[in-house]
Amino acid sequence: MMEPASIGTTELPRESRKEEALLAEQAFRRAIEVATAVGVAAVDMEGRQIYVNPAFCRMVGWHEEELLGKTPPHVYWVPEKRDEIMALLRAALAGETPTEGFELPFRRRNGEQFVVQVQLRPFLDQHGVQIGWMGSMIDISERKKKEEELFTSRELLRTVIDAIPQRLFWKDRQSRYLGVNRPLAEDLGLESIDDLVGQDDDQMPWRFLADLHRSDDRRIMEQDCPELRYVEQMVLPDGEQRWVRTSKAPLQDRQGRVVGVVGSYEDITEQKRNEEDLIASERRYRHLFNRMLDGFVLFAVVANPSTNDKEFYITEVNAALAAMVGRSPVELMGRSLPELGLFEEQEWRPHFDEVAETGAPTTFEIRAGSLGLVLRASIYRPEEGQVAAIFEDVTTEHRLLTEMERLARVDSLTGLWNRRFFLERAEEELVRLHRYQRPMSLLMMDLDHFKRVNDTWGHHIGDQVLAAVGGAIRENLRQVDLAGRYGGEELVVLLPETEYPEAQVVAERLRSAVAALRIPVGETVLTVTISCGMTSLRGDERLTLGQAMDQADQALYRAKRGGRNRTVVYCSEGGTADREGDHA
Repeated sequence: MMEPASIGTTELPRESRKEEALLAEQAFRRAIEVATAVGVAAVDMEGRQIYVNPAFCRMVGWHEEELLGKTPPHVYWVPEKRDEIMALLRAALAGETPTEGFELPFRRRNGEQFVVQVQLRPFLDQHGVQIGWMGSMIDISERKKKEEELFTSRELLRTVIDAIPQRLFWKDRQSRYLGVNRPLAEDLGLESIDDLVGQDDDQMPWRFLADLHRSDDRRIMEQDCPELRYVEQMVLPDGEQRWVRTSKAPLQDRQGRVVGVVGSYEDITEQKRNEEDLIASERRYRHLFNRMLDGFVLFAVVANPSTNDKEFYITEVNAALAAMVGRSPVELMGRSLPELGLFEEQEWRPHFDEVAETGAPTTFEIRAGSLGLVLRASIYRPEEGQVAAIFEDVTTEHRLLTEMERLARVDSLTGLWNRRFFLERAEEELVRLHRYQRPMSLLMMDLDHFKRVNDTWGHHIGDQVLAAVGGAIRENLRQVDLAGRYGGEELVVLLPETEYPEAQVVAERLRSAVAALRIPVGETVLTVTISCGMTSLRGDERLTLGQAMDQADQALYRAKRGGRNRTVVYCSEGGTADREGDHA
């Protein structure tokens, strides 16, 4: 059968058409290689690099001709993690771990480390015979960093929210619950907070008030205005009715759009009952007064004719309040609030004046500075001319929150700042350096042969070594210096207001302090040394923190190569170490 001829053209020979098709296919493949954002690399069965695509070269920063033909360890492997990378690859190639989706630590030409997600496939020739392995790689370091920061932030926020005694909740625009804190979940008898998500007030024990709550929510969202500290009733799962003081505010997204409502309430049932008891029966009042664990004070409100201010004189006080302030009830009777000298007047007067004037109860926190206490004051007006106050000591609660904030910033093993907080503070110091043209120095330190310690003695001994080194560093720095655990056995120190000569003295002092450590392990005593890379910055140098740390890291690398247990100073001319303190 004859093939159709082209009109107005001369039919090309079959071989020419094949060549054209081959060239077109090759051009298409090159276009795909240039356009793809996924890094692709191939090695032969001996691990020799036989192919890299442009995306891979852009990812690592080396050119194709610099990579092809090279054997492991490859230049884009993190030097101190080469053994780890080799072990991961061997496990994957041996079928011990999946060949898809595993992660490897790489580095770019500029020294920046990053993480790639790898998928490995056998590399076959045209006959289907395996001649090597081909891997596709995606840079996921930024994603991992954001995931880690988001997870840490969410966990910290959840811990803080659950530690707050007030009941917290947040809803969507349809008044469906999006979440609550642990105290409210316990009030509702829920085993898991997730059990509440998606439900509305119709499914709550206070369902007969559901329409009222929805109306409140709708009004707050439509007016975009909070309503604070109003009193209402709620019902617990066992049918018990409680009085609560509620505050609600619009819940907004990042663009400021109202997407729901957030609220809190505190149980004031006891306070309400106390008010009723005080009015209903002197006997019940006395019984409650004498058995209260919190401090209680009853004030007489007297107008001062010379100033038109209200004065609050103590007419009743219980033993708990007297013990709280370290005085006897007799000493307190008849004294006015300013005469006690416990509180700053501007902190208590607005609340007391408002309650005395309107009769609306309120709760606020106040510091008794001379006693080192933080008190939660719940005040109300039992009758005209009186103000009653219940003082609850919440000092421990405040200290707990402060300690939680500290733990979120400190590396629990070394006692140094954790990486995230160190970098935040270091950025602040760098801004100060540029603004005031002041010197600053940066040290990157790494424990020598630390892997050998873990392999020989176990990770628990390695942890003891890290803790001892962290203590030695803290003891040999000024209060203004910053020291942090950068990762693993790598530590970093920032020295504000410190030029090169003084910084080298500090580096050597730290190195000597660590070398002098003696860490008992059974009948053996371990010693440890550190290698230190140092760089000094001037105010007129517009370096970023990352660039400064890269300089110190280069010097650290030189210290490691030079025999360890030494300090190497980065030299800005040429980017190499120009002075070495050799103490091997």
